[in-house]
Amino acid sequence: MKNKPDYVRLFGLALVVAAIALYVRDCGRRQTVETNLLAVRAAASDPGALVAFYAPDPKNPGAKLFRPVRDAAVASNIVAALAATEPGWESPRSALVADHDVMLLGADRRSAFFRLHHEHGCDRVAVRLLAGPPPAEPLAGVPPMSAAGLADILTRIENGDLLDETAGIRVFDPRDLVAFTNVWPAAAETDPAAALRDVAAKPFVRVEWAPVADGAPSAPFRVLEPAAASNLVAALASAEPVGFPDGTREGDLWQLRLFAGGNELYVLQAAVLEERPADAFVGFLALPAPGATNVPARLSAPALVPHLGSFLKSR
Repeated sequence: MKNKPDYVRLFGLALVVAAIALYVRDCGRRQTVETNLLAVRAAASDPGALVAFYAPDPKNPGAKLFRPVRDAAVASNIVAALAATEPGWESPRSALVADHDVMLLGADRRSAFFRLHHEHGCDRVAVRLLAGPPPAEPLAGVPPMSAAGLADILTRIENGDLLDETAGIRVFDPRDLVAFTNVWPAAAETDPAAALRDVAAKPFVRVEWAPVADGAPSAPFRVLEPAAASNLVAALASAEPVGFPDGTREGDLWQLRLFAGGNELYVLQAAVLEERPADAFVGFLALPAPGATNVPARLSAPALVPHLGSFLKSR
């Protein structure tokens, strides 16, 4: 008599195989989610990143461009919220919804792009990492994540607030971008004037500036037009050694970012005193690495740059 198949045992074996397959699939899904969650948090690791939203161009009806958030404190809150992104998103299925494409542009010129799905009445916003600048779509196969603290900000943007109407950002494909290294010249320690003159002799691909308040840029960085950038660099070539006046002085501060050939970034801080408004006292600034905590910025002694004060105040 032939042995009959043990159907109970075969059925049990099939269940085990199915369970293993489901477990492997679930592990792969969790790994994908975790990888993209880490990517989102890494992209939002620069607390000083410029934040811009893909929005209608006020000067060109029908066109869109990236417009920066004009309030530095709000921009910082957006970066912080994205840095705290968590896995999972459950839609409340509100009738009022809006999608926003947002870019973070770090000090090293690297950019990251996100799509934020805002459903009114929900205190969390869905977050998806885009493969590149619009019209790129979110990465396939990755469920949305979510972040808190963005709903009210997005409502203000939808109501026409917060975005700078006078500035637009030219977007490059991230694959074409090159990271710049924040350079601290050795001569900045002993002769900052000589170091500034050396820097002024370098070829620059981009020069940016922003006013400073309470130790940080108080507005998004703006790019100087080529002629203005050349004038600023020419002024640095006339830097003179000088001692900064003793005591407390009233005046204004600016941060300058000079992107040079060889992927070098020079960050400067310029002080224009009320008692000497035509000139500026300029020192080198070394910023903490993106994501670093409890690491202070490093500022060199200043050099005097004649006529730079008038230039900065005229911007």
